[in-house]
Amino acid sequence: MFIRNLIYTAFTLYMLAILAVWLGPYIDFDLRQRRWGIRIVQIVDPLIQIIRKNLPYIGPFNWAPIIALLIIWLLRKILVGI
Repeated sequence: MFIRNLIYTAFTLYMLAILAVWLGPYIDFDLRQRRWGIRIVQIVDPLIQIIRKNLPYIGPFNWAPIIALLIIWLLRKILVGI
């Protein structure tokens, strides 16, 4: 039970980090400009870059963070099942 909750929490925190990196510039809270925020960006960016590289161009909107959120949510649902 403890391991299951720990995995669930880790996936949820990763999803929140993706949201923070993605929405931060829109609300004037860019993590790339903060010393402590760079660590969060370094954790989230590899997944987003892989998705962005393999995603076809779909206009000016960046869909990679949304797809990353869906992937992480699906993995959380499959692994934890809550």
